[in-house]
Amino acid sequence: DVTRTTDPNPLLSQGILPTVCAYAPKSRVLVTRGRARQIASQVQLSRVSRDLAPILGFLVLALVLVSVYFGQRVRRTIEGPLRETLTALETVAGGDLSPALPAGKTDEFGRIATSLNTAIGRMRSDREQIERLAATDPLTGLMNRRAFVATLQHEVVRSRRYGLPLTMLLIDIDHFKQVNDLHGHATGDLVLARVGKLLVAQLRTTDYVARWGGEEFVAALPHVGLDGAAVAAGRLRVACGEMDVALVATTLRVTLSIGIAELARDDTPQTLTDRADHAMYAAKRQGRNRVVIDDGHLDAEAGG
Repeated sequence: DVTRTTDPNPLLSQGILPTVCAYAPKSRVLVTRGRARQIASQVQLSRVSRDLAPILGFLVLALVLVSVYFGQRVRRTIEGPLRETLTALETVAGGDLSPALPAGKTDEFGRIATSLNTAIGRMRSDREQIERLAATDPLTGLMNRRAFVATLQHEVVRSRRYGLPLTMLLIDIDHFKQVNDLHGHATGDLVLARVGKLLVAQLRTTDYVARWGGEEFVAALPHVGLDGAAVAAGRLRVACGEMDVALVATTLRVTLSIGIAELARDDTPQTLTDRADHAMYAAKRQGRNRVVIDDGHLDAEAGG
């Protein structure tokens, strides 16, 4: 019932058209040449798609694996150093200048780490210098009052914790106002600087010496009781009396009045300072150029 055409087209010779015609209903259907070619092309495309499906699947899988591999490479190369950099910057922003980024790489992150380490190092150096200047008396180079008070608080806590003695000396230059009035403030500054150097030279390296204000100095002697402090104060008084401050037309002699107080059980840093101060003023009332312990009695051996 189906009219078969004899066409030299290769599709007919390959058996494609007869297959299609075999499924045609047994009715009067005329399979034209164009329709036969269309059906044959669809069948051939279906076969090609079926053959290419495994290849396309493999390519997609390969693409996914490559993406994962390079994603991990990018993560290790960029995300890790970036996280370290952000963490270091957050730490620095919080006031801690201790972090150091791992440098040594030659890529962009290595250059960034080197630059940041250099900047953090400069900031650390500047802060240390500022802290040092804030804690130092510019004229004498000694610790200033603010720094000494903080140090004294620490030493009081340590003395109580370990049951060790702690004594304090409050030192005043006698007749310093006359030095300024008669010889000028430049000479007064020279005297202050010379006395500051003398105190550092005569006391131990473990002692703390500071300029308390004006012509007054202060010293804290850890692990030293009243007897040892009296000997040290007497040595200071004698050495200062023997020091000559040479001027253009004359030579100045400088003497010291020194008060001593030892940390008591109920003392605070302030009360310890007050008792040393009272003893120093007692030394001035008793004639200056002498050492007095906080009970107001002159220490004969130290004061002389």
